[in-house]
Amino acid sequence: MKYSIQFILVVAFFFSGSHIFAQENETDTDVEEKHHLLTDKFLFEVGLYTPFKTIKISANGSSKDDLIDFNEKFDVSDSQTTLFLNFNWRFARMWSVSAEYFSIKNTNSTKLEEDITWEDIVYNAGIDVDVGLKIRMYRVLFGRTITKGLKHEFGAGLGVHTLDINSFIEGEVFINAKEHEFERRTVSVVAPLPNLGVWYFYAPNNTWMFTARLAGLELQ
Repeated sequence: MKYSIQFILVVAFFFSGSHIFAQENETDTDVEEKHHLLTDKFLFEVGLYTPFKTIKISANGSSKDDLIDFNEKFDVSDSQTTLFLNFNWRFARMWSVSAEYFSIKNTNSTKLEEDITWEDIVYNAGIDVDVGLKIRMYRVLFGRTITKGLKHEFGAGLGVHTLDINSFIEGEVFINAKEHEFERRTVSVVAPLPNLGVWYFYAPNNTWMFTARLAGLELQ
């Protein structure tokens, strides 16, 4: 199975109520003036995640370009919003480690405009097929705060993503000019990958905090 997947941009905003629990753990004289989420040792977040993705897969077969472009051939959306979970531990004043999870799922029905080879099966042009793709992402990131103040924090880190990818295609396959049968083919792969991430937190007051994260990932 060959694959090429890109997650390009992620931006999410939260207010203090989206953090399920937190534990304060800083003794600086300015703690009372900061939003508590800029100083808490443990943070658990629930939010929305928007990956922009390009998906190309080949399962022991080929299209004209070798890899099957799910976005183009099957009209799979190149972006969507999904729920994600994140846990962050500030184990030192300027250092932290976080764990993150999200999943996305796409399904669609379409009429093939050209033959598609999937494993040992050829799905002929003109037939109706159902396709699906599910991706689960797990990430651990070790980060360092680059700059911080009463109302903001900016940092960057290195980590590891693990992608669990499953995809399928199903439809009627012609055995000869007169006979056909229903075939479903599924492929999957688990791939650990290095990752670079940056974040920025801004708290205009003690009630609200906005966060933005940027993460780049390319798998080929």
